[in-house]
Amino acid sequence: MTTRLLPDIELAIYRVVQEALTNASRHSGAARARVSVIERDNQVWVEISDDGNGLTHEIGSGFGITGMRERAALAGGRLEVLPAQGSDPERHGNATVGTLIRLVVPATHRSHESG
Repeated sequence: MTTRLLPDIELAIYRVVQEALTNASRHSGAARARVSVIERDNQVWVEISDDGNGLTHEIGSGFGITGMRERAALAGGRLEVLPAQGSDPERHGNATVGTLIRLVVPATHRSHESG
């Protein structure tokens, strides 16, 4: 039987994915993005990666990333913003490209009664 996560955790996951995809679409020049959500060891691991232009030295200075970090903290988790691990030879030669947003939050489930 599967139960849902607490509403605050579900909302944090949703909003971080939404913001990361918005950033990839608006700012990175990405052709592709990938979202992965895995529950393991009492945690939910969410990774959003893209094949865009990658990070700049101003990482974390935008309101979007700041908001994602705040949502992660409010849900009892953490957020990392990293260079993506990979390359797209058709677009960038052999250079590593893109951005990886990693959110890790507790996998705290609702009780069956509160469904």
